[in-house]
Amino acid sequence: MTLLLFVLCSAFAIWFTIVAFSNQQSALSNALFSALLLVVLGGLAYWVRKKFSLIIEIEMNNGELKITRYKQNTEIIFKEEIVALLYYEHKAKTKVLALQLNSNRLVLLEGNENLQRDLSAWTNLPITQVE
Repeated sequence: MTLLLFVLCSAFAIWFTIVAFSNQQSALSNALFSALLLVVLGGLAYWVRKKFSLIIEIEMNNGELKITRYKQNTEIIFKEEIVALLYYEHKAKTKVLALQLNSNRLVLLEGNENLQRDLSAWTNLPITQVE
């Protein structure tokens, strides 16, 4: 979602810059406005990423899984708590891996195949695809 927002905003800023230079009326002020617009829209994309707490780092050490989200918000899950690894593809073809814990809680991770394979080997649990 962040990438889509950033691409749309960047495309708008580039379009604005092209229009500004093609008119050649106060081109410098239009260029400065375009640069400011890019910075503001980049900040907006950064804020969206921060707001939705995207995962930054995942570590597997001995018997614990350490998930670090934005702003050093760290969650530690013990290996014994994980009872199932669930996998599904979201509408936007985003691959999502969910850890089902014995407390009937799900922890969602956007994961690639390497993460899935590593977690499956680490927990000795098969990955179950759900729809």
